[in-house]
Formats: sequence, C-alpha cells, structure tokens
Amino acid sequence: MPTRQFVNAYSSGHAYDNGENDVVMLFISGPRGGTKIAEPMSALQARNLRDNLDIALLKIGDARALIPVYVVVENAGYEGEKDAFEAKTFDEAAAWMNKTYTAESIERFHIAIAKDIAGQRSYEL
Repeated sequence: MPTRQFVNAYSSGHAYDNGENDVVMLFISGPRGGTKIAEPMSALQARNLRDNLDIALLKIGDARALIPVYVVVENAGYEGEKDAFEAKTFDEAAAWMNKTYTAESIERFHIAIAKDIAGQRSYEL
C-alpha cells in the first residue's frame, strides 16, 4: 500500500514590499525536503496569486468536509442521542463499540453506528 505524502505551502502576507512591488515569499515543504521562493511581483500578480491560493485552500476544505466519519451513538434514534466515539472507518467504529459495550448493553441502550458526511447523519450503512 503506498504511503501518503503531504506537501505544505505557506505564503507571506501582503506586507512584504521591496519598494516597488510586493514580494511574495512561498515556503514549500514536503516529504523530500523544502524550499523557499522569493519573487518580486507586481501588486496585481501578488493579489492574483494570493486569491488563487485562497481558492485552492477552500476547495481542499470542502473536499475534507465530504470525507465520512463513523460515529458510535448512544440512544441512537431517540431523544438525547449522545456521540460516544468517532472513527475514520466503519470497522474501527465497530471494533471500538464491541470492545466497549456488551451485546446486551448495545440493545438496551440503543447503541448504533452512524455515518456523518458534511453534517448529514445516516444510520443506513
């Protein structure tokens, strides 16, 4: 199974100025090292770069919101539901639920696993 690799990028604010143009500093780091890039840009180029970075970050945030979270819920489907545990996978949530509760308490306390995606909860897995 391939290992996930992450790249981080940081941008300076608009306060950097070399007297004529904005200077945008980009700091990029990843699994194979990092680098710093400093390029003088016109105010328009710098603003466009920052705007596009903001759009990219918003899209990444939106994509993360669509990743499902599996939640072990006590009193599921009844008034007073309580989230007991969150997991990234159904199997992880089921393992925690079976380790924590007996079969009798699962039935008696209406314990179930729900899938949350972007704030929408469903018990139909």
